Formats: sequence, structure tokens, C-alpha cells
Amino acid sequence: EDWLDVNEDPVNITNVSADLVLPAAQLGLIRQMVQHTYPMYYVQYMTKSRENTSVGSDITYLLTPGRANTKFNSLYALLTDVQYILDNTETGTREHYYPAIARVLKVMGFQMLVDLLGDVPFSEALAGGANLYPKYDNDREIYEALYDLLDEASAIFNTVGNVGNLAQKDIFLSGNIEMWRKFTNTLKLRML
Repeated sequence: EDWLDVNEDPVNITNVSADLVLPAAQLGLIRQMVQHTYPMYYVQYMTKSRENTSVGSDITYLLTPGRANTKFNSLYALLTDVQYILDNTETGTREHYYPAIARVLKVMGFQMLVDLLGDVPFSEALAGGANLYPKYDNDREIYEALYDLLDEASAIFNTVGNVGNLAQKDIFLSGNIEMWRKFTNTLKLRML
């Protein structure tokens, strides 16, 4: 009877450890922060030169709906990975600080969304296929919830826990918990 148990799909993995998801989520967040920012596009056109050969909507300062949709969709895809870390890690294990870092990343992603777009899905978002049409939350309420997430992250960073392999997997601060503590406080100050 065991001979039928060979049909496991090695390509479509359903369970991945947080230490593999964390660096990808961090890199994706950095890319969203520095790429495709509208000021970056338009500063190059202040002094039109022969080296600048762009044409189309960029050169005419025309923001198309596709630009906003791309940022929206990309950030939510990234935040789904961050939520995966939150859902699949817990304090008191070798991944003690992963939930705190995931909370900080979630705050960074949603702060970008709220600052760019105002009201966005938050409280019902990131549920995967369970809710394909989450409600849009008020931007002020989202910011209040983000403060709470930062407080939760700070509380975890203030506990003693197992760092595990965080130094090798954390591409932001190399697993330095004191720096994460400071970064969390700085992020909270920036959001005031």
C-alpha cells in the first residue's frame, strides 16, 4: 500500500521555515522603498539631457493607474510573506525574534501603503484565499493599529530569547536585537 505515497510535489512546497522567508521579505520591502518612487522618476526630467531617452507617460508627468496598482499589488504580495512569518513562528523557540521583526516589516509596508493611498485594506487583509475582498479601513485607524504592532515588537525585543541563525538571515541588521529595538523606536517616532 505504501507504493502510492510517492506523489509528493517537490516544486510546490506548502511549508517553508521563517528563516527562508525573512530575507526575501526584507529584500522585497527595500525594493518597494527605493524602486519606482515617483520623485525618483521626475527628478531626472528637471534637466533634460541627451542621456535621458525615456518617452511616454514618464516624460509627460502622467501618472497612470497602472503605477498605483503595481505598488498596491506588490506591497500586498510582500505583506503576505510577512504575515506568513507571523503565522508560523512564535517566541520562546529558536525563532524567538522573528515575530517581532515581522511586525516591524508589516508596519513599514502598511505605512507605505497608507502614506501613498490613504484608506487601504488592513484588518481583513492578508487572509489569503479566505477573504478575496477585504474591507478598506480608515487610514487613522490603521496608523493606530501600526503603533500597537510596534509596541508588541518592542515588548518582544525587550525579552531575552534565542537568536538562532538570525545573524545570517537578517539582511537589515544582521540579527542585532539592540539595533532592532532602536529601529523600532525610530520607526514609531517617524510615524508621529
